[in-house]
Amino acid sequence: MVTHNKFLSTKIGYRLLWPILLLIMLSPQSVLADYKVATPAAQNDISYTTGSHASGHKITRLAELPITLTSPKITNKNQAKYYDYYGYENTNDDTSVIYGAPTKQQQMILADYAITLINSYRIKKGLSKLVFGTKIEDATLAEVKVRNTEQKNFEHISFNRRELAPFNVRSLYLSSENLDYFNMNKPTILYAKVQILNIITAMIYQDGYEKDGHRLNFEKSVGMGVALQYNPNFGDHLYQVVFEGVGAMSVSGQVIANKNFNTIPLYTASEILALRRNNHTKYKKIKIIKKKQAAARQALRKKQKLALNKIKKQYQIAQKSYLKKPTRQRLASIKKLKKKYYALKVKQQIANYQLMKKQQKQITALK
Repeated sequence: MVTHNKFLSTKIGYRLLWPILLLIMLSPQSVLADYKVATPAAQNDISYTTGSHASGHKITRLAELPITLTSPKITNKNQAKYYDYYGYENTNDDTSVIYGAPTKQQQMILADYAITLINSYRIKKGLSKLVFGTKIEDATLAEVKVRNTEQKNFEHISFNRRELAPFNVRSLYLSSENLDYFNMNKPTILYAKVQILNIITAMIYQDGYEKDGHRLNFEKSVGMGVALQYNPNFGDHLYQVVFEGVGAMSVSGQVIANKNFNTIPLYTASEILALRRNNHTKYKKIKIIKKKQAAARQALRKKQKLALNKIKKQYQIAQKSYLKKPTRQRLASIKKLKKKYYALKVKQQIANYQLMKKQQKQITALK
C-alpha cells in the first residue's frame, strides 16, 4: 500500500519552485515592480494650485515618469492658469539636487526629457521629430543669460538684436519662444521633470486662452532648445522654463534648412524604460556609454574644427596675396578655397548626423 503525505509533497513542491521564483525576482528584466507609470488627472478632479497627488497621478521616482504625452480629460481648455495634471512626492526621489542655476549637465538632462515628450506628441501628429543638438542647446543657454541681463521676469523676449545674437552667431534662426515657471528652492531633477511634464501637457492640451500659440510653436519648429532660467530676484518665478524654437533660415531670399545642429542622441526613454524593467545593469551601462559618446563627439568636432581652420588660414593668406597683387589666378584660388571650406562644412554636418544615428543605435541595442 502506497501512502501519500500531502504536507511532504507540498513542501517538496515549494523547494522545487523556490529557485525558479528567486530567478524571476532577481532577473534584471523582471517587471515585478511596486510602481506604475503615472497618468494625467482629469482637469475637473484637481486644483490647479496644488496639483494632483492622487494615486496613479503622483510621481515619486524616475520610473513612474511618462515618456510619451497623454491627453488629460479637459473640461475647460480656455482656463487661463495651467493645471498640474501630475503630482510629485519625494518619498523615492534619488535624483540630484539643483542648487541655484542648474549645471550644464543638469540642463542637458532636463532638455533631453522635454524634447522626448514633445517628439512623442509630434509623432502622433504625423510630424517629424524636433532636432536636438549641442548647438541649439548652447544657444538657448546663452539666451537664458541674455534674459537675466534684461531682467526678463516671466516675460517674452522682443527678438531684438541682442536677443537674436546667441542664435545668429551659430547660424540658427530663432523663430519662437514658449515660457512658463515653477517656484521651488533647491528642486531635484525629478521635481523639475514633473514640472516640465505638467507645463508641456498644459501647453499642448489646455492652451485655448493663448489661442493654441504654445502648441503651434511646438508643431512648427524645426529644432528646439530647453533650459531653466534661474533668478533669485524673481520671487514666485524662481525657475522659468524657456523653450526656444528654431526654424528654417532665409539668406538672400533663399530658404536654407537648419541641418548643422551638432545633433546628439536622446537618452531619457532608454533610461526610464530600463528602470521600469528593474534592469539597473542596463541603466548603469547607459550612464557609462553617455560619457563615452560625449567624448567621441567632442573628439570628432575638435578634429573637424582643426580641418576648417586650416582652410580658413589658407584663405586668409590667399586674400592677402590678392590684395598685394590682384591676378585672375589668385582670385580663382580664393574662390576655390571658399568653395572647399563650405563643401567640408557640409561633409562634417553629415558625419555628425551619422555619428548621432550610430550612437542612438548603440543605446537601443544595449541589454
